[in-house]
Amino acid sequence: MDQWKFESNTKKYFFLACALFLVGGVLMYGFRDFDVTHFADSTVGFFLGVFLSLLSSSLLFTPYYEVTTIDSLSRSIVIRSKTLFGEKVKKISADVIESARVAFIGRASNFIGNTYYISLHMRDGSYTQLFLSGYYDGRTSENVLKERLMYLEKALGIMCEK
Repeated sequence: MDQWKFESNTKKYFFLACALFLVGGVLMYGFRDFDVTHFADSTVGFFLGVFLSLLSSSLLFTPYYEVTTIDSLSRSIVIRSKTLFGEKVKKISADVIESARVAFIGRASNFIGNTYYISLHMRDGSYTQLFLSGYYDGRTSENVLKERLMYLEKALGIMCEK
């Protein structure tokens, strides 16, 4: 196989933003009669609703659709991000990648599953993340990302840390 293509799941991203907006709207409506002179629970509830609504609005304008293509013929990785304002394309040649490894965000003590991604260490000392933005299927499974890392090693011929 010359190309391996991964697409983010936009439905999960959209429903998350809608759910946050709905919860924020319910909180703002439920606590709309807060007392300005005293900082009470109703004030906190109202401003939490405002915060969630603003957060959900910003989620709709961040990259919500992303396609990552690993091309073994051209020895490159192409990342296409689409937003409401346009498309951004980033091409990474295998020659500028020093190594790659599976990394994660989160910790076991917070009762929330870790989010795994592939971290590329570039020859100039910078880092680039694959499969971190956008909702890719398999982001919560370390084994899925290790399989992608092995394919990356085989397709591009880069050193991968296991």
